[in-house]
Amino acid sequence: MAIQPEHGQLLQNFSLGTQIRDYLIKKRTEGLEKNEINSFQVHKKGIGNALFFYSPFLLPDIIPSINQLLKSIENSETILLYGDRDTDGVSSTAILYHFLKKEFPNIRLEATTSSKNEAYGLCPEALLKIHKFKPNLLITLDFGTSNAIEINDLAKQGIKTIVIDHHEIPSQTIDSCLLNPKRIDSIYPEKKICTSFLAWKLSLSILFFNSPEYNKVYRISKNQKSTFYKNGIAIDDSSDSNFFDFEVNLSNDKDNSSNNELIPDEQILFFEQLKKIPDLFKKLTTLSSLAGIGTITDMMPLIGENRSMVRLACDYLTELSGNIDTPSLPGIKMILIHTGLLDKKITSKDLGWGIGPLLNSAGRMGNTEIAFDLLLAETDSSAENKIKELIKTNEERKERTKRNVFKTERFFQRHIDLTEKPILFCYEPDLEPGVSGIVATKLVETFQKPAIFITPDHGQARGSIRSCGAENVLDLLKEADGMLNQYGGHPEAGGFSVEIHRIPELQEKIYELSIEWLKNIKSPLKTITSDLKVSGQDLNKNLFNVLEYLEPTGHGNPPILLSLEKAKLMNYTFMGNGKHARFKVMGAGSLKFIIWNEAEKMSRLVSIQESLDLWGNLELNTFQGKSNLQFVISQYS
Repeated sequence: MAIQPEHGQLLQNFSLGTQIRDYLIKKRTEGLEKNEINSFQVHKKGIGNALFFYSPFLLPDIIPSINQLLKSIENSETILLYGDRDTDGVSSTAILYHFLKKEFPNIRLEATTSSKNEAYGLCPEALLKIHKFKPNLLITLDFGTSNAIEINDLAKQGIKTIVIDHHEIPSQTIDSCLLNPKRIDSIYPEKKICTSFLAWKLSLSILFFNSPEYNKVYRISKNQKSTFYKNGIAIDDSSDSNFFDFEVNLSNDKDNSSNNELIPDEQILFFEQLKKIPDLFKKLTTLSSLAGIGTITDMMPLIGENRSMVRLACDYLTELSGNIDTPSLPGIKMILIHTGLLDKKITSKDLGWGIGPLLNSAGRMGNTEIAFDLLLAETDSSAENKIKELIKTNEERKERTKRNVFKTERFFQRHIDLTEKPILFCYEPDLEPGVSGIVATKLVETFQKPAIFITPDHGQARGSIRSCGAENVLDLLKEADGMLNQYGGHPEAGGFSVEIHRIPELQEKIYELSIEWLKNIKSPLKTITSDLKVSGQDLNKNLFNVLEYLEPTGHGNPPILLSLEKAKLMNYTFMGNGKHARFKVMGAGSLKFIIWNEAEKMSRLVSIQESLDLWGNLELNTFQGKSNLQFVISQYS
């Protein structure tokens, strides 16, 4: 897919930083819902971000899930938490484990995750593990939605199940508690919310359920009209005369950028109810770090309450960085220490590029328990041992990725004709398992088309598929379902397993199906327009402070794209064995410009052109306690 970059609004058209900020917010929030816009326009700090959270009681099966869980605790039944192997699965399981252990000290609670050579979901290996624990109640996290048959069989054996998940809903649904906002009958406003956030919301709802605020009716009167609310949800006119009048007023809020006119009444009311519950935020703020990490690593759109959760997580981790005495999970504190993040302001990029991949590496390498044990650690000493083991595992993951990428490059050099197919398909017997998703993503970036990457894994084969744009990969996998052992995932990224002897047959089938699959996808040329066109002298700390208002950035809210026209490059220096380069631009002072992975290609252009147009992001780079601005190039011409 070709990319055509264009220049956007000229920075010099604005005289004040607030004008730039307001312009960028308006640009980013076009077409969004009210609550999604509010999270940009009303800047909160810390737990104040909970103002933008929807009531968890809007989630389907939330009350039956709470009742079932509390009943099992009261009856001293064995409860098993079972999470998926990725970061969201591990984080969500850790959230619920820590919450339940602290809130119910006598609970009979066990926890585990998928690992080793287990397939996704309630596969035979997972069911065998479950029976060894002999639970009365099973809670699956980040999987289970598509396991109706297995869950119904468990019910016949006397094992009750609660599924906490956010994956797509299949035609056959489970006959059990299913906490999934994508359910057809769900009235929850946000559909794209990760399992870690759902686990956090379930924890919040339990505290609320056990408080005097539960089912209390409030009345808000405005313009001679009364509206009644219960548990953060508008209800019909109350037939119960026992209600409480509530005046919407945030005038005492210390955050002078708040504006209660932009926040729905029910969210203000519910937030005020939450503040009445002793220690509620104290109990949940620490766990917000894991919910934020899960949100980022599972590529949830950073708008609305997802944006607010990540802000809450970053604010908390920044406070933890600046104050070692701030209450924390030992595992999270050790991650900050050993990744060099303890002395800096934590951003969404740190969650997505530093902490998330580190936790995810354990599952990729078939040792999920390393990351899981780290997050469940209750002492610094036990966390110290696990973080060292996890860092070593992550280094092994990086080396395996490099080997697979090298082998993949050689594969397509030998089979150049396969690069002309509508979708890339790669399988070699000597490829190594565990990092297929990373390699598939790199293939998409290199060839600008959807990609499938398959590796042998314990007697069968497992693969990952990644989209290049608007394609829904689950639609393609569904068409090939008869050849796959199982499949799942999201529209942008999926995984599957297949018998090795069927791979050639699958390859031809995929080529055949992809023609129709891609027929209506029209994206041969993608135009990227910068948010602002700047000069070199504009790239300073003042502009960075304005751009920081749009944080957290990521999926659904990308970093602000800046462009420079006719930039003259100086002091071009290669880095990283010639793959990367740094340089300066005339008129931009000492600011460093960085280009990743395309240094040689850019160098050839520099040698024949007097100047280049540049597109990229202004970032704050912190190294050994010192922070400096840098401009990272994403496009050039």
